[in-house]
Amino acid sequence: MTLFRNAFVLIFSLVALVWLYTSSQFERSQPCSQAWFDGISKRTGVIDAQGHGPDPGSLEWRSAVEKKLKLPAGSKVSELASDQWCKFIDDYMH
Repeated sequence: MTLFRNAFVLIFSLVALVWLYTSSQFERSQPCSQAWFDGISKRTGVIDAQGHGPDPGSLEWRSAVEKKLKLPAGSKVSELASDQWCKFIDDYMH
């Protein structure tokens, strides 16, 4: 039982560290900046590992982010082309 508990604690700790690292990297970026677009792309999987997908920040990319987050297409969240959209997504992701 102790071995199981130690393994559980180790796995939980690793997951927490990875989560903290990715969260802190993302939080340092200003919404609608290139670094922010890159962080959102990584967290949502809009851009695949080979770099395929819509251009980060484009309207197509923003629509794909909404779909990945399961937000209704054409939702009244905010206009896709606005800074308010980025702020909404940033708040939603945290």
